[in-house]
Amino acid sequence: MGSQRCAKCAPITTEFTLSPEFEGAKLMHHDNFSILEQSAAAGCDLCRLIRQYLIHLAPTKPNSQTKVEDTSQPITVSRPKGYKALVVHMEPVEACIHDGHCNDIALNGKDSLSGTKPIHRFTAEGCQRDVDELAKDVIRPWIDRCFLSTGFDNPPNDLHKYCVVRNKSFIIPRATDIPSLPTRVIDVGLNGTTPHLRVRHPWTPTDEYESDHEFAQYLILSYCWGHGNEAAKTTKVNLQERMKRIDINSLPKTIRDAIYLTRALGERYLFVDAFRIVQPSGDDNGDWLAEAPRMGDYYGNALCTISATGVADSADGFFHARTAQRLPATSCALSPWITSEKTETIYIHPSTPLWWNAVINSSLYQRGWAVQERALSPRILHWTEHALYWECSGMRASEYRPDGLTREESEWVHENLQRDVHMNLGTIMEYSRREILCWAWYRLIERYARTRFTYTSDKLIALSGVAKRANIYHPDRYAAGLWSENLVEGLA
Repeated sequence: MGSQRCAKCAPITTEFTLSPEFEGAKLMHHDNFSILEQSAAAGCDLCRLIRQYLIHLAPTKPNSQTKVEDTSQPITVSRPKGYKALVVHMEPVEACIHDGHCNDIALNGKDSLSGTKPIHRFTAEGCQRDVDELAKDVIRPWIDRCFLSTGFDNPPNDLHKYCVVRNKSFIIPRATDIPSLPTRVIDVGLNGTTPHLRVRHPWTPTDEYESDHEFAQYLILSYCWGHGNEAAKTTKVNLQERMKRIDINSLPKTIRDAIYLTRALGERYLFVDAFRIVQPSGDDNGDWLAEAPRMGDYYGNALCTISATGVADSADGFFHARTAQRLPATSCALSPWITSEKTETIYIHPSTPLWWNAVINSSLYQRGWAVQERALSPRILHWTEHALYWECSGMRASEYRPDGLTREESEWVHENLQRDVHMNLGTIMEYSRREILCWAWYRLIERYARTRFTYTSDKLIALSGVAKRANIYHPDRYAAGLWSENLVEGLA
């Protein structure tokens, strides 16, 4: 048992966890989260673990200002009937700690954390260092491994066999796989150059590729505007000035963070939607009408999408302190259960954030445009409240498991994704024509119908890119969210 174990944690023993005598028993723990936090800060190792579990497993509620840390509900630890586990409960969170998902609880020292890397803390003084480390040691290898995969020439079990095929879908295929830049991108100012808005004229069928187009890799930002995005908008008034110079310090923090990350990855260009469209003036919305239909291609052609998944307002930024890591937790042993036959000891391991909870239930994916952005992006960096996640057609990973989620985690995520198909390229390639145009498509529509739009007129435009990609691999007549092959099901 740890040298510092508070009075509330002392009764939580190996015997309590394993013995049939304690099935159905409940222990009253600390009166609220604040007292739990004080005990954890004072050094109780088990309180630190319980604190971490409650933070990581708290349900994500879009637009909610209430954090689990602010709740005043009492905490209980109980032993459920029928199996060996501990249930930590504090309304609205229930954390089941057991020998299942991620092997949270282990008998006699089984190490479930093999291969797990520490989650960066992103403290105020260490934020820049953490970003630079992640960019160099984690993100760049993710991108390079995925982008440089040769697709179908690789072995059948290659994780990234569908990741390269995406190039078939988009507007200007080229042997080098380097896409045409969008109409307007931010040149982030590598090597001391001045950041500015890089503008080109839209491509037309009469253009010559080399003379009228610039080909380059770029990153793209997916984020919630919220109330803090006014300073990001390009207008007729500031367009010419931005083509010369962008005052980065005047921008919302989410965009500043994205620019810093782009530089840290050694990339020159970043696409941000507020910059790409000259905001309508009066009845003049010509730029919007020209650019909106291209959004699917912009996301599909990007090297990688920076997704500010855990942020509801662009003023907040996505480089922020990870609350769960403020008081680092380590594996701890419960006091042993000694019988005449044997001695057993339960070990409880630190929790890891849940991919599903952090990504799918986030504020960003309640936004209608984000459904298309996620579906069409070949590679996504999900910056969530608790950790960084990677998603491409072949792999899901995290900063704490950079080589990919464990089998248990992957299966759990996959089960949830069956209820929330998002039509990425892997889905489209894996499933049959009927499964895509009927089952998967209408599951996507069900989710899409629950999302929010500032302008309801955007709904069909924001879905058109996904339909365009599905139609490439499963040709059919499409109109207004319906496929001719399944018209009856679509109208039902």
